[in-house]
Amino acid sequence: MNWFSILKKTNIDYPTTVFSEEEIVRYYNESNPDNPREPRLTNPNVNPYSNDGVYLTAWDGNRMIGYSGWQIQFGEGKEFFVLAGARVHPDYQGKKIATRLQDDKMDKVGSKPGIGLLNNKTMPEGTWTDAMRRRNWFSVPEDIEPYTKYIPKEVILAHQRLAKEKNATLIMYIPGRS
Repeated sequence: MNWFSILKKTNIDYPTTVFSEEEIVRYYNESNPDNPREPRLTNPNVNPYSNDGVYLTAWDGNRMIGYSGWQIQFGEGKEFFVLAGARVHPDYQGKKIATRLQDDKMDKVGSKPGIGLLNNKTMPEGTWTDAMRRRNWFSVPEDIEPYTKYIPKEVILAHQRLAKEKNATLIMYIPGRS
């Protein structure tokens, strides 16, 4: 290691504090005016099942550099979670920050089934899908009946529609399934 790499070395912190949507927008945008985040509720294409998520974060000193969110939902006597977005500032991508945030999120909510949509707008095709597959998430097949005992049918159908509209991948997590 040379002196230049020592100067560039960063110590990323991953607090266990869960942040609200409002806090994420404020702190992320204050930290990254070059890469702002709009509030989810102002996005007409936001997933209606994850519009008020909570988030785990990554920090480099006083700068928020990444986040990963979810929202707990209840329906038809079922408790499940919905992915609510993830982001790492471009200057920090490739440093396994998203990996750590996803793992921490799964530690918090992985005892419940989950559902979400993946896009590859900020990463190469298949990157998110592969990363989630390593955490036992799977692409949802057309026949959703076996999964309606974990997540309400209405929610799965809505996610199928959203996936088609957004050209996204519909994924699901069932605890204990490998």
